[in-house]
Amino acid sequence: MSKAPPFVFCGHTILPYVYRYAEVELLYAELLARNGDFETASEYLNDVRDRVGLDSLNLTSDNFIELLVEERRVELFAEGKRWYDAVRLEILDEVVANKSSSSLCENRVIWPIPQDEINANQELSQENQNPGY
Repeated sequence: MSKAPPFVFCGHTILPYVYRYAEVELLYAELLARNGDFETASEYLNDVRDRVGLDSLNLTSDNFIELLVEERRVELFAEGKRWYDAVRLEILDEVVANKSSSSLCENRVIWPIPQDEINANQELSQENQNPGY
């Protein structure tokens, strides 16, 4: 999600997010693959690859995470998506392990629950806070 230029609506500054269509197709391919529809998922992945003249790939239950991660890494390079992909796909330890000077603290994986939300919800207490916060 890259930020588009702000605009003003009813006196409030709005900062919309812009999704590229390639990102939408890759996310949809991931959703389909996670639900076992590898044929249709491959079609969406290959739509992205065909646009730049790359060979088609076939997703399977054994390779879909690896192929989609690599495609998103290349297609969305420098767009700030890699961290969120690694967390969502549960490969963060692997990604960080490849960096010689990195260390991963538990409270860097997920965001804290805002204190205002804990205070506003009678079902939550500080004990429900995410680890490390």
